[in-house]
Amino acid sequence: GEDATIIAYGQTGSGKTYTMGTSESASTGLCQLAAADIFAFISQNSSDALPPIKVRASFIQIYNEKVTDLLATPDQAKVGLVLKERDGRVSAEGMLSEWVDSVDQLSAL
Repeated sequence: GEDATIIAYGQTGSGKTYTMGTSESASTGLCQLAAADIFAFISQNSSDALPPIKVRASFIQIYNEKVTDLLATPDQAKVGLVLKERDGRVSAEGMLSEWVDSVDQLSAL
């Protein structure tokens, strides 16, 4: 498998949420544009002879050195994820993720 990460960095109010496309704005953001390209690639490169290509999404926020799982519901532990490094890869231990099949599914998260 392949992994990809999109990072938005900057001070509060600088437009990170808007640019990523996760605000209430009707504008298409970076997440939707990247997802559209990914799902177009999957559509063009799928065949019965190849294993299916699957997409899983997760969203975290790092603010004041606290890692928050943005997919967690209010009754789940949102804050306090720990970043772990192993073999040159960083992951947020305990982070939730969702399988998605379309840009619309991703946007609904």
